Amino acid sequence: MTRLEGKQDAWVDDPALRQRLRFTRSGDEQQVEIRVDPGGGVPPHVHPRIEERFEVLEGSPSILSGRRWQTASPGDTVVVPPGTRHAYRNRESVPAHMICHVAPPSSSLQVFLEDAAALARAGK
Repeated sequence: MTRLEGKQDAWVDDPALRQRLRFTRSGDEQQVEIRVDPGGGVPPHVHPRIEERFEVLEGSPSILSGRRWQTASPGDTVVVPPGTRHAYRNRESVPAHMICHVAPPSSSLQVFLEDAAALARAGK
């Protein structure tokens, strides 16, 4: 059994980034369901080989793609091409809920995010 088997429906809590993540796969893409508390989010970063599409379900998160921040609303999708600097944050007073569609799927992304969350929960 691999580390990722059986973990597809479990929520991963990251108290440092004030978010919860849940990972699923569908065909040729990975999906990361994200719930971001007020004040939460991730710092700017780059994925050299994957595209991320952030589909906003609830709230109004701010999403950086390249050099441009934009506030997204439910029903909006923000596309981040491979190699593009990006981030997101929730400046609102209510939680934000998004689905991040990752293509091609990346098991290392899930492992990285789970490890970072575990470190945060351990106070590191």
